[in-house]
Amino acid sequence: MSDAGLLALQVRTTNKAFWRNPASAFFTFAFPLMFLVIFTSLLGSGTAEVAPGVVIQQDSYYVAAMAAFAVISATYTNLAISIAFTRDAGILNRCRLGSTSEDG
Repeated sequence: MSDAGLLALQVRTTNKAFWRNPASAFFTFAFPLMFLVIFTSLLGSGTAEVAPGVVIQQDSYYVAAMAAFAVISATYTNLAISIAFTRDAGILNRCRLGSTSEDG
């Protein structure tokens, strides 16, 4: 199989595994949206000075912050969730990645 075919297979498999894990989907999509709605409704009516003479609306500021939070959540949080999920399912042991003995 070619490198492009292997890459497509890996992307497809990882995408399926992601959407089959509700915790990953929640923390990637719903959690940042909840924070965005809460922060924008409570604190988004003013302006913020981001540099001398540069003033933006606070709701725009929160959209950028929540976009960064979603990216960080998608990478680090979901990495921890997926490793714990695959270990509990026994997938790491089948791949010899979750060995419990000292000698591997």
